Amino acid sequence: MKQMKFFALVLTFLMGVSLTSCIDEGESSTAAGSIVKVVNYMGTVHFEGANGIKYYPTTASLATVESTYKFSTSSNVAYIYFSSAVANTSSTGQTTDSYTVELTYAVSLDSKTEMPSARGASNDSVSTAPIITLTAGGSNNVFMMDKQLVLGATYYTSKLHYFTLVYYPEETTATSSELNLYLRHNSKGDTSKDATSYDYVMSNLAFMPLYYKAFDLSQIIYDFQGRTGKTTFTINVETQESSMGIILDDATTKKYTLTYKEE
Repeated sequence: MKQMKFFALVLTFLMGVSLTSCIDEGESSTAAGSIVKVVNYMGTVHFEGANGIKYYPTTASLATVESTYKFSTSSNVAYIYFSSAVANTSSTGQTTDSYTVELTYAVSLDSKTEMPSARGASNDSVSTAPIITLTAGGSNNVFMMDKQLVLGATYYTSKLHYFTLVYYPEETTATSSELNLYLRHNSKGDTSKDATSYDYVMSNLAFMPLYYKAFDLSQIIYDFQGRTGKTTFTINVETQESSMGIILDDATTKKYTLTYKEE
């Protein structure tokens, strides 16, 4: 059911883009999209990109994407698309790194994290299929947005799959300098090899949730820092990958690393 709802929303978005393009033709060249943090402070919502730029949606356009696409402003990370953007100015008339935008699409990229007390615990997660890579297009698509880890996963798919990022606190000791995370991929029985998540998102950015996944590491980082006292450390993301198909037994283990530094 969730699969059908998701693709129905994507279809609605594709139809909306076509109509919007006709209406706005010649009026604006600022249509764009961005992966953003969702900042919801006392009921006031804005978005922040990885480059520090802030996007303030108009009240009407935010209400529209909440209604049309069931977008939740309680999301941590989202993909937004806007048809126009107007630079905001300061009280002295200077341009700031913020824009007022007319949203046409917004979708959460949030995925689940787990902190099992031990491997095999009731809330542990296991993969049922490998992914292909986290480096589609020649880039390492793993990055941090504050305490949100965002990654772009390429895998064979014909529907929404489950992704979980697992952290085992028992692996962290007082002398640890590396935080180990494990990406789990549940294909929900999908055996299609007709297309990958990367193919989908390259065909249209409305499929962004198939490809990009965001994981809230707030509690994980809190646990790691409480055990080690470190504010700067390496984060390792371990994956199981196979370019040949969808069989987990064919997969090899790969590790992606990045540095976390407390701001």
